Order: sequence, then structure tokens, then C-alpha cells
Amino acid sequence: ILLGCRVIIFIILGLMLLNPIVSLLSEKEKKLEWAIFVDNSASIKYHQTPSLNAIQSGIQSFVNSLSEKNISYNLYEFSNEIRNVDLPSLKGDGVTTNLGIVSKKIKKDENDLAGVVIISDGLITEGKDPIEEFKNINIPVFTLGIGEGSELVDVAIQSIDVPTVVLKSDGVNVRVTIQSVGNITDRLSVSLYKNRLLLGSKYIRLYGQGSKKEVNFQFHPNEIGKQ
Repeated sequence: ILLGCRVIIFIILGLMLLNPIVSLLSEKEKKLEWAIFVDNSASIKYHQTPSLNAIQSGIQSFVNSLSEKNISYNLYEFSNEIRNVDLPSLKGDGVTTNLGIVSKKIKKDENDLAGVVIISDGLITEGKDPIEEFKNINIPVFTLGIGEGSELVDVAIQSIDVPTVVLKSDGVNVRVTIQSVGNITDRLSVSLYKNRLLLGSKYIRLYGQGSKKEVNFQFHPNEIGKQ
């Protein structure tokens, strides 16, 4: 017995001197799903072709074909936030297109995804630039652009700067900031009314691409109270 123990100990010491490497291999099968992100921002409903109904019908046909082929997927609608939905129900009631939050969502769920499809018109984007985030994603990401080839034009009053209290004898200065988005180079008339009375009107030239233009008006109130 003692001799046998010594032989086993020497064999173990000999194996340790050889510095053996033991590799344990195992396999595990995991079912991966596709993630489909659909843009539901306000700009999606302003395209003449395709219409909102046509876009929704196309997305419905797409997800139906996935179901027929037994391909698992999760459907999301996004704008300035992301929400999981069972069926596409686009209303264009979101504010803006935030692709930054989409890239973060993909990165978070990357290990459970087979791939991603993003359906968007790309207008008007906000938030963090997602390009660097997408570069670090190790699964296929496909983008499907929808809408018209030309950029949509959106003209909005961004701010109105007026004094809160003015003496009746003094003039009132009104400073308005107009922002224009899209591909536009045109003149626009900006008018200031009191009820139906025209107090002033000016022409400005718009340049689009998110640029801003200031317009200044001055008028003398002829009565006290809110103007």
C-alpha cells in the first residue's frame, strides 16, 4: 500500500512538472431575435409619397412575412423615446427622431439579437450622434429609408422676445426668431397683427438647414391692457 501511494505521488508530481492544460468544451444553443425599430416622429406623416397608411401597410406585410417563416422579432416604435409594440400603429405623434437612444438600446440587447432593421425617414434628428455607437455593435444593422427624396421644409417661430410691461407712451419692440429646416432658399413674409389690424409686415430670406433669422417690429399701443 505504501509503495502504491508513493508511485501515485511521483506520477502526480511528474504530471505537474509537465504543466498540463486541461480544456473543457461545452455547447449551448440560444435562440436569437430580430429587433425592428420604426420611426414614429412627426415628420413621418408629412410625406406625400408614401403616405402614412402606405408605410404602415408595408411594415405590416414585412412583419407578417417574418411570422410566416417562424422568425422571432421584437417590434419597436421610436421618436424621442422607444416603446415596444405588438403591431405597427404609426400616428406620427412623436416629437423628433432620436437615433442615439436606438443605438444604446441595440448595444444593451446585443447578445440577444440576431440583427436589427431600422425604418426611418431620418428627419429631424436630435440627441447624441449614433455613428460611433453603431461602429461598436457586432451584429448586422440594416437601415430602410422611407419618404421623399427631397428634404421636408419646416418653418417655425422659435421665440418671441417682448417686454412684459410697457408705458403707453413708449414704443413696443418685438423681436421674433424664425427657424427653417430642410432644403429651402426662398422669401417669406412675417406679419404682426393685433386681432385683425396689421401692425407691420417684413420679408425675410430663408436658407433652411436649421438656420435662424431674426425679425424686429416696433409699434405704439393705443390703449392699455394686454396687447
